[in-house]
Amino acid sequence: MELTPVQTCLARPFSGMSKRRMLALALGLAATFIATVPLRVAAQASEAANYPNRPIRIILGTAPGRSFDTSARMIADGLAKELGQAVVVDNQPGAGGVLGLKNMMTAKPDGYTLFYYWNDLMTLTPWTYQKPPYDPAKDVAHVGGALRTWGLVVAISANSPAKNFAEFVQLAKASPGKLNYGSYGIGTAAHVHFEVMNAKAGIQLVHVPYKSGAAQTQAGLTGEVDVINSGGSIYPHIKSGRLRAIAVGGTLRSPEIPDVPTTAELGLGAELFAPDAYGLVAPLGTPKPILDKIREAVRKVVLVPEFAEKLRPMAIEPGPATPDEVLARIKRETETNLAVIKRLKLDTN
Repeated sequence: MELTPVQTCLARPFSGMSKRRMLALALGLAATFIATVPLRVAAQASEAANYPNRPIRIILGTAPGRSFDTSARMIADGLAKELGQAVVVDNQPGAGGVLGLKNMMTAKPDGYTLFYYWNDLMTLTPWTYQKPPYDPAKDVAHVGGALRTWGLVVAISANSPAKNFAEFVQLAKASPGKLNYGSYGIGTAAHVHFEVMNAKAGIQLVHVPYKSGAAQTQAGLTGEVDVINSGGSIYPHIKSGRLRAIAVGGTLRSPEIPDVPTTAELGLGAELFAPDAYGLVAPLGTPKPILDKIREAVRKVVLVPEFAEKLRPMAIEPGPATPDEVLARIKRETETNLAVIKRLKLDTN
């Protein structure tokens, strides 16, 4: 068989070389590679021992002002004390959190740029794109889980004539396509879950996407939208009487609003507006010893009793998890979400 010019060029250095010599060369290259492995491991261990020696940046894919942002700043403060370096929170809202995550992915993989995520950025958002912008299991380095929330709250304006979920559904059915819901971006969990609620309740709420969760909540407070969902940051508005809770996601009622039924009780399913999970990822290629050091520091921070006590009013609790545990959850929940995306024919493009 005749060789191409490229193949001829590549083969030329080895022409005339005996099989024995070629084998010796291959073994020599393999030995050199193997010999460098301990050196690389030692270098990474040395990096971890000296880490951190300058400030760390944690990017958030949302604007300031909600419990998610507050929890990130609490973790940042704790990490600063634990690691002995300043830890700065950098809010970069946009594209339902994808903008900030993509910016983190292009940073140097040295442990000095991290991303604090909420669950649907790992299990839902990328799969609502015709061409996913990233693969959460392959394109980032997982530090691990940090916190988890109670079920998310579905709330309407206190000025609404509806006093509970059943009355809100009746109101929506009486005016198909007239009422709307706010989300914190196309393809986010709020978007998907409200569309599932539309289908299960037989109503036609119109989607109004906002740039961030804070903007979504503000729209609910001003009456710009008829219904929103949120985590712990919504409780002060419910207690002040500005918003009225009509459902709590999951199977457990909230201790803060025990009279409000869960989505499971309402026949909407336990997965609707279910508890969220927060964690940290780093650029792919970040040395494992550094990831391990960050994860251990996060675990120490979130398990301090006083820290957990401060989280409770925001409906958040400690939830440290290893990368393997996080990846197993991502795989499990992604399979469920893909079925929903396919059924609803969602596409952010």
